[in-house]
Amino acid sequence: MMRRGARSGRALGAFTHAPAPQCDALRPRLAGDERGADGGHWQITVTEYILIRLGLMIAGLMVGWLVFGTPVSGLALAILANLVPGILLRRAIHRRRMKFQAQLVDVLVLIQGAVRAGFSPAPGIGGVVRETEAPASDEFRRVTREVSLGLTLSQALKQP
Repeated sequence: MMRRGARSGRALGAFTHAPAPQCDALRPRLAGDERGADGGHWQITVTEYILIRLGLMIAGLMVGWLVFGTPVSGLALAILANLVPGILLRRAIHRRRMKFQAQLVDVLVLIQGAVRAGFSPAPGIGGVVRETEAPASDEFRRVTREVSLGLTLSQALKQP
């Protein structure tokens, strides 16, 4: 059930009862969010991702069947081709998370400086958006946008 203020990308859950982890990682992109969330910053929608996997499976099946002459080899190559996008996505997610973790100390120092100067955390988050590189700037830009749309800061920080 979608609650008021939820991003439209979450509506995908209504169509699939147990979406694949890769689809969850790409879901924010459906709402027009440029960050790609934990999706490794891939600029594709869930539909495009599924079509890529399907296309690779079909191509793998045909190539394996034509090159090796048996449908079993084509099926094996199709399965292998289906696994490649998921592996690449997980690697991209892992790299993005590691980069975010490396930036986290600097982010906290910037926010702490703003709070010690007498400001609320919101201007500190604005400084993070201006002063840091992706992925931290992307994540905190999303927080700033959601706060401007009416969410509290704690709600915006908890959003996936």
